[in-house]
Amino acid sequence: MADAKEADLQLRVMAPKEPALFVTLHRQGLGWTQETLAEISGVRTVQRVENGEPSSVDTRRALARAFKIEDIDVFNKPHAFTSSKKIKKDAEEFKKNHLTFAVTVAATGKRLANLAEEMTMRCFQQPDGIARCRGVRVLYF
Repeated sequence: MADAKEADLQLRVMAPKEPALFVTLHRQGLGWTQETLAEISGVRTVQRVENGEPSSVDTRRALARAFKIEDIDVFNKPHAFTSSKKIKKDAEEFKKNHLTFAVTVAATGKRLANLAEEMTMRCFQQPDGIARCRGVRVLYF
């Protein structure tokens, strides 16, 4: 069983887009602007890093230090990532076992009223006891 789990993992260094996403989300989570991160880290290329452009080892280390990450080489060393084959398999399994719904945000009272007017629902009972519904719109308050 351990072999099957290891086969689902791929050891590799992060592609430039992966630390870009981490840096962007972490910076935003801290409420920092790119300029703030540049001042704290001493990195003048924050925008390029966040755009997924290649960056130097020193740049990535400076960003890790700015975020107070203990392992400053976190962006430079290989990590175990789930293989694309496993991700596709999991996505297919998810689609098979879950329903997904489109969401419409009612930002105004008028839009909420329009959505209420558009609501329709037809349900019927199958012999297997599972209700099937068509044309469902759900409003959350």
